[in-house]
Amino acid sequence: MHSADNDYVKIIAISPNYYRSYTTEMTFTAIVEYNLESRDHGIVYLGFNTQEPHSYSLYASQEVEKGSGTVTLQATLTPVDWSSYWKAGYQLLGLLKGASSMETDFKVYANLSEYPHEDSWKPLATYEETLEYMNADPPQMEPLLYTDKNGHDDEDEFQDLKEGASPQFTEAQFHNSLEELCSETASTVYNPRLADMLMSLSCGAYYKQCTLENYDHLGFDRGDVKTYNYYLDWDDKRYGDDSVAYTIGKKQTWDGRTMILVTIRGSYADNDSISSKDWRSNFNLGEAETGISWHKGFDKAAKEVFKTLQELYGDTLPKDNTFYVLTGHSRGAGVANLVSVLISDNGVPKLNVYDYNFACPDVARNIGTGWNWLGDHDNIFNVANANDPVAWIPGVLGDMLGNASDTATDIYSLFNNPDVKIQGASGDGMSAPLTDWGKFGRSYWFSSDWDKVDSKGMDFSLHDQKKYVEYMHEHRGDPLGDGDMKTWEGVVTKSNIAKAAIGLSVLFTAIKGILLFFLCPVDVEITDSSGNIVASVVDGVPNYHESTLGDVVILNQGSEKLIFIKDGVDLSVKLTGSDSGTMTYAAVETDMLGSEAYDCKAYYDVELKKGKTFEDHVVLSPEDNKTISSELYVVDRNGNPTAKVMEDGQEISEKTGLSAWLAKINWLVVLLVALGIIVLAIIVILVKRTRSKAKKQDTVAAPTYGYGSDLSQTKPQNNTMGSGISVSGDIICPKCGYSNPIGIRTCMGCGKKLKRK
Repeated sequence: MHSADNDYVKIIAISPNYYRSYTTEMTFTAIVEYNLESRDHGIVYLGFNTQEPHSYSLYASQEVEKGSGTVTLQATLTPVDWSSYWKAGYQLLGLLKGASSMETDFKVYANLSEYPHEDSWKPLATYEETLEYMNADPPQMEPLLYTDKNGHDDEDEFQDLKEGASPQFTEAQFHNSLEELCSETASTVYNPRLADMLMSLSCGAYYKQCTLENYDHLGFDRGDVKTYNYYLDWDDKRYGDDSVAYTIGKKQTWDGRTMILVTIRGSYADNDSISSKDWRSNFNLGEAETGISWHKGFDKAAKEVFKTLQELYGDTLPKDNTFYVLTGHSRGAGVANLVSVLISDNGVPKLNVYDYNFACPDVARNIGTGWNWLGDHDNIFNVANANDPVAWIPGVLGDMLGNASDTATDIYSLFNNPDVKIQGASGDGMSAPLTDWGKFGRSYWFSSDWDKVDSKGMDFSLHDQKKYVEYMHEHRGDPLGDGDMKTWEGVVTKSNIAKAAIGLSVLFTAIKGILLFFLCPVDVEITDSSGNIVASVVDGVPNYHESTLGDVVILNQGSEKLIFIKDGVDLSVKLTGSDSGTMTYAAVETDMLGSEAYDCKAYYDVELKKGKTFEDHVVLSPEDNKTISSELYVVDRNGNPTAKVMEDGQEISEKTGLSAWLAKINWLVVLLVALGIIVLAIIVILVKRTRSKAKKQDTVAAPTYGYGSDLSQTKPQNNTMGSGISVSGDIICPKCGYSNPIGIRTCMGCGKKLKRK
């Protein structure tokens, strides 16, 4: 190794790192690490000593800027045997030129140079490495792999199937070992025969016994194979949330290296149900975040698998003479995609990691250019049927939920706005559709008929792993670029999905329907016009009931949810608060072709309490099938509306029919009772006042009639004349006839008020 100043270059990985023939052309792929300090611009070269034993011919290069990094370079050439006697002239020539010894090794070389430079120049740093001649052929193996998804997982029943001639049992015959297929090409070069074998392993991974038999047939010792989370009950409590079943095996290969194989099971459930723990995890995007975020359901499972690898082989995973092979279908593909990234982040060179994922859903959001920055994840291949809906989600729908969560103020502005763009992956032409959501590595799509791909729309039956096995086996000899496997290119905006430059048809032409946003902690139940429940989310658990994935899509992002109902025209939506706060809810009639909203009804800042229930009737206008009507009400326990919710979140009390009549009667009764109480109070006050006056008058002292010294009181005689006039001058009571002395105003006999005389 030669370097000047702090400039540095080194080949940190090359595949293959050996050669078996001096007559057969081979393709070598090298990862070169560099550090450029002395210049602003430079170039990294890759060479081999194919012309002379002591000098190097340069086959590949890449320009670099000041700083450090890695580049991947590839060269196709025929190795040279410099030890053969007829090469002696080259050896002597080398000695005459100043070589210190006879050079017999075949070597790979890298240099870091200033750029631009003269025709003859001195590199800033150099590196060379001897490639080993492998004077041995791989063992002849023809492994028989079991790929039956519907096979039995009970060991005894499995043995009966294997020994019998059950028509349910499916086998796939191969004519090369796994390690031989890996040695054919670098991990960054798509190998259709390797893809064929790994798809069969992914299919067999759905059942433990299939997987164990397959590892046996690939030459693994059972003692070096470990299985995890394979429970017979698809909803077993021990399985936990956001988990996955997987198998890890290790073996020594014929060329002296160590191979670690990881197969990861896809979504598992009885009768293809999409309501199992696996499927619930598939739609669990995680908490709403504005920055980079990995799909929670896949992230947790991937970290579980990676932790197991560290427990088996050390925190710092082995790198020298060790290569990793990962594969999975559906959920298994998403988890494998992230495990590969974790392995690379642990320092394992990408040339030592082979990853083929089938029907892989999107695994992360807002990675930007990081999906495959400068080819960092060129070793990850995601292969999917173009009409398989699983391979496209969360995708655009995930973008909509994430963007709605980020703004949460004007959902309609997320549509029909040409100035709002989704920040997608780098334009390497190899990524999935350029939405906020995507997959690491390179994505390829196939179809049985590209001319009809857009008319087929999304078809969940095409997600069946057996159909993937059939396709990969049929096309195991097809390299990429033959017109059958295609990539997405272009930029996705809110008003347009640009067609790929290669002519890939837009797949969303048949996807129109109603999008429902629930940016709040609520349980949701949606029924169609026939009263059938088409989708629900209770306690964060999505339930598709009898609906088909693709016709209905449910995405969870923490407490926030998005539900897409394809061709929905008449829906009843019930929302029940699972916590307190404010609610944002919107119903959008949309065309997925261009992320265009025909109409939108949204409600913001609605008061939400735990147990508070709302109902909405979402109907499309039969005239244009685009105008949407929505009326959101607060309802009581019996489903009767108690208030109408306005778009600004205000609630207006609204009673109709019997409820209104009863309400009016209740108010009238209250009013009458109140008036009665007031009148009664007034009467009581008046009576009390009258009696109080009477008592005061009764206490006035009467005059004393005395005769001489006799102080006794005697009732005077009633000497009257005429009508109540006393002859003696007293006042005679007209009621009782009592003769009252002059000055008395109240009759002393009966209490009657007397007139003045």
